[in-house]
Amino acid sequence: MSDGQCQSDVCEPPSTKKIKINNQNEDHSNDIHIKLKDFVPEKILSNNTNRKTVCVLGKFESRPGVVLVILEKNAFKEDELNKDGYFSVENEVKTLFENDIYGNFECFPKSSINGVKTTVIYPASEKHIAKYSQQQRHIILETSELYNKYTLPHLEKEQFTLQWVHNILDGKSEQDRIVYDNKCEREGFVLLPDLKWDGVTKETLYLLAIVRAKGLKSLRDLNVEHLPLLKRIRDEGKKAIFDKYQIPGSQLRIYFHYQPSFYHLHVHFTYLKHEAPGIYAEKSHLLDTIINNIEMMSDYYQRASLPFVIREMDNLFNVYETNGYISRVKPNDNIELIDKSRRSSASSVESLSDCFSDEECAEVEVISIDEFCQLIPNSMSGLKINKNNISFRILTEPKTEGTIKFDRILELPSENIDMSDWFCHNHGGTSSADAIVLKSNNFLTKILYKIESSLNEEVETWISDPSIICTEISKNMFYNGIDHLKKMSLKVPESFRMTNGYFVSYLNV
Repeated sequence: MSDGQCQSDVCEPPSTKKIKINNQNEDHSNDIHIKLKDFVPEKILSNNTNRKTVCVLGKFESRPGVVLVILEKNAFKEDELNKDGYFSVENEVKTLFENDIYGNFECFPKSSINGVKTTVIYPASEKHIAKYSQQQRHIILETSELYNKYTLPHLEKEQFTLQWVHNILDGKSEQDRIVYDNKCEREGFVLLPDLKWDGVTKETLYLLAIVRAKGLKSLRDLNVEHLPLLKRIRDEGKKAIFDKYQIPGSQLRIYFHYQPSFYHLHVHFTYLKHEAPGIYAEKSHLLDTIINNIEMMSDYYQRASLPFVIREMDNLFNVYETNGYISRVKPNDNIELIDKSRRSSASSVESLSDCFSDEECAEVEVISIDEFCQLIPNSMSGLKINKNNISFRILTEPKTEGTIKFDRILELPSENIDMSDWFCHNHGGTSSADAIVLKSNNFLTKILYKIESSLNEEVETWISDPSIICTEISKNMFYNGIDHLKKMSLKVPESFRMTNGYFVSYLNV
């Protein structure tokens, strides 16, 4: 097909604008995205300190469905580094310290140059939540056989909706953002800013070329027939970007992602100065390299083995794991310890029992707590008494650098119990010497050793049920039993230890 047959009459595109997320959408959801005052945050899914981005999961008040809000600090714009911008008299400056020729300050620029790029996904699906959650990642080397056997059937069955892509190609959405539009159905494409770019800051330029041809999902589908399309995207895309942004083609990074985030063929254009997400070797494939590979071998991408990164929360990970091609990273006994306030520590530790099932009764090697720390007498903190248990904290002296303390969660003693027996840990008639083999399905006693850097020396006590036991008796039980607690042999599963500090759980049968 000749250039004349495919070249569309492209009108001069309008000036690039920020995304108008308050306009009427195809589903008639009118301006709900910009009402962040109605957003109720519930959980931080990820916080990337390098890229200065954070993703927060929550909901809109009085509206169903899950919302994701992605906040990103904007890059500096060079035309704002002047007296009207970051050096304006309107800005506030807070002095942190000054020493000789050095000074450290915190600057509060005026609001007009201090915006935060905000992306809203509503309603968000489970796939969106998985995509933006912090999680373990792996690299799979996908052969052509693996692609056809596992990857292709999966992506044909499960993928993000492409309606937003069709809206752009059909002229229904984001038309004021289009930088270039070649309407040829076979070799045409639409070039417009990526959602990760604000469309204004030249230093972080990021555009997508979305092809008009249907049925092309990724570079796996490309062969010699698509060379005219690929070259047109490269050449016309470079020209359009230079005409609008005055960035020469030699300063553009033009590439495909594999796997792509959505399965309608598209090409990324980013400024070479900008370290955009997904530009690394395990993810990106330069367009010129792809063209060269296909020119050498017409079906190169139907034959080649291609690496791709996969997250553990992705359903495709489950497919490859089930078939033995990859293994999930196992945390320490699948227990996640979350630092909570003292008043919620008991419920936090009690939740450990949910991490075990009756089938998980494997024998484990044990070590003594004395191998890594010594208990400090009279350092009790955070005594808490509930109907079913009593908890307290005690400071310890580790045999490595730093300070540890642990929370101990015990059943409430009966009225006739010997206090020394209670502190000696001999519940259920089992001697400590016999407690070498531990079974995780019996939670008669639970102890959590938890890393902390300092101790709040104020002893806090409170009672949820005064009829069970009183505060003074509880304190006496602690102080009278501290010597027994110090001497007793606590057996700790080695798998619960950590190299640079310890958080371990003790289960006594």
